[in-house]
Amino acid sequence: MRFQGRSLTWCNGQEGRSRKWAWLDRAVMNIAFANTFGSSYLEYLHRKSSDHSPMMLFFDVLRASYGPSPFKFQNMWCSHSSFLPCVEDIWKQLKPRSGLVRLATKLKKMKVALQSWNVQVFGRVDQSIKSLEERLEVLEHRLQVECTPEVVEQFFITKMELVEWQNREETRLAQRQRKNGYKRGSKHQIFSCNCQSKT
Repeated sequence: MRFQGRSLTWCNGQEGRSRKWAWLDRAVMNIAFANTFGSSYLEYLHRKSSDHSPMMLFFDVLRASYGPSPFKFQNMWCSHSSFLPCVEDIWKQLKPRSGLVRLATKLKKMKVALQSWNVQVFGRVDQSIKSLEERLEVLEHRLQVECTPEVVEQFFITKMELVEWQNREETRLAQRQRKNGYKRGSKHQIFSCNCQSKT
């Protein structure tokens, strides 16, 4: 198996000429593992209390793409004023068929319309937030130079927009975390615990 990091994984801990190094720790894989996890590799970390270097195995499953990605409803869409009119407009169209065929046709049309609407209305949420933060910074600087009613109004409007977009991003991330099986905040707690244990 491929490896990164130290090539000598064991040290006897002695001083001077009696210190010995060796490559003792290895990982072995069979053909089935190599076929499934072809890009896997082993990384040897720094020794701390043990005389052996800890090993960490990294592997990625090679995923084949089977057509377009599945449709994902975003909860943040509900916060936008044009969401319900868009849904109602699509739902009122297409009446010639009946029963489940009609429902399936409407749902397919709804998927395409909402994906297009999402790109037009939301685009990249993180980029919108970054743009608003930059605009807010410029307006804040202008407020320090000239405190006119127009600048104050623009500042507060931009600030309200930024809060709205940040709430949407928070909703999107919370939905994504729930999908991945995390409770809200637990990912950050695990990260902070890992950071504390490394210091």
